[in-house]
Amino acid sequence: QSNQRDRPIGWSAVSRHTHHICRGVTIMFQLAYYARVLVSLIFASFLSVTASYLALSPATFAFDISSSSQTNAPESTTSSASESKQMRREVNSGTRQPGNLGDNLGQIGPVLSCGRKKCLFAIVSSLDDQQDNGMDKGYLISNGDAQQYQRAYDSWRYAKYLEHYYGMNQTLMDKPIRTHLSEDTIANHLNADSSRMSYKNRPRRFQAGEFTLQPVRIVSQPNILLGCYSRYKKSMKKLGRFISQVRRKARESGKDISAEQFTNNLLRDLSRARTIMQEDEVECLYHDFQVMLDANGNLHHIDLDRCLAQVRRREEGKGKIRSKEKAQCMQDMHKIVEEIRNQWDEQQ
Repeated sequence: QSNQRDRPIGWSAVSRHTHHICRGVTIMFQLAYYARVLVSLIFASFLSVTASYLALSPATFAFDISSSSQTNAPESTTSSASESKQMRREVNSGTRQPGNLGDNLGQIGPVLSCGRKKCLFAIVSSLDDQQDNGMDKGYLISNGDAQQYQRAYDSWRYAKYLEHYYGMNQTLMDKPIRTHLSEDTIANHLNADSSRMSYKNRPRRFQAGEFTLQPVRIVSQPNILLGCYSRYKKSMKKLGRFISQVRRKARESGKDISAEQFTNNLLRDLSRARTIMQEDEVECLYHDFQVMLDANGNLHHIDLDRCLAQVRRREEGKGKIRSKEKAQCMQDMHKIVEEIRNQWDEQQ
């Protein structure tokens, strides 16, 4: 009682107010914590749904590539138009038997072209059903274990990322397929045309074992492979013949295309690519830049697995593309556009 009498007047009121303030602050911290947890759960759910839909998100681009082996083999998607038509006529007439890959994978014709590790085969089991927006379907086929398959799968995921987020044209249709091919298929179909199985004049043959089949769209003829740096001079040498083929096809189809229309389409796609490649996740496309140019002036990005090695180099602090290299690449491509205009005028 003496203690209560000794307390200052109003002490009980102050004590009660202090208690309420402390309790209010505690409740505010608890609410802030629960709100943070709720936001985290919502964000995680969003990423999960997005990843499930696309099998790729910007965060998952930094996939594990430590076990992937670097390859400079291009996704060669060119072939002779007359050769392709002749191949189909032979298949449909029964004079040439396509190779049945089994497991509902379809049937393939002769090899069209090869890179260092991959060869392109057209799917020829159906003459009428193999067209998709003017592009034939085929397989990029390579010998390979799980490591090679993972590399192809990562490339496909990256391709779908570019396609979905940036609207970039590319040739990979679906995720790769890992399968075992029979000795008969390898001997009689994959290795049947040894004259076209070389790469840089080096003979090569497929070996029995596991295979990776990457479904691709083959850009319809005529087409040409364009590139920067060392590929630039090769591209320039082939432009005259390519423009001649484009104009002949336009006349035969009755759908003539002018030099202005063609180059406007090309400049549009170049401008889009340049804008896209300013992003960190897409900058790697400058590395060994290569695209397919079709008969309408549209660009199709190929050989996307080159980005895997570039990402590894970037993680090691070595993969930054210098501004000088970027500028040189775009300068090369605009010189190609000017040469296309010149060739068009000369062939008038």
